[in-house]
Amino acid sequence: RGSFLNKEHDGNIIFRKMVNRTRASFERADRAGKQEIISNLIDDWRCREPMGRFLARGKNTIFWHDVGDEKAEDRIRQYLKDDNSRDGKPFAKRGVFNNSTSQLEQHKESEKSK
Repeated sequence: RGSFLNKEHDGNIIFRKMVNRTRASFERADRAGKQEIISNLIDDWRCREPMGRFLARGKNTIFWHDVGDEKAEDRIRQYLKDDNSRDGKPFAKRGVFNNSTSQLEQHKESEKSK
């Protein structure tokens, strides 16, 4: 998303992995639960050492600034709703996250091959 996004920055990669670990819980959660998951992600990210930030490039400038928690919530919510990864393949097909059903299916397949 966005016209300029450094998807390969180490911090962005780490953050996407962190968010992806919550994806299955997010999908099952009610509205209040989803808000709690997002708030926890923001808190966990900002408490990292070095501190994680949510940045945007200023208009007509080369400088970056923190967008604040409200915009960070919007970004995380959108990322969790999106079913596609950066390369266009659905997360489930890429194996980015596993839910209990797919783990069960994997276990059954491994048992069949024995």
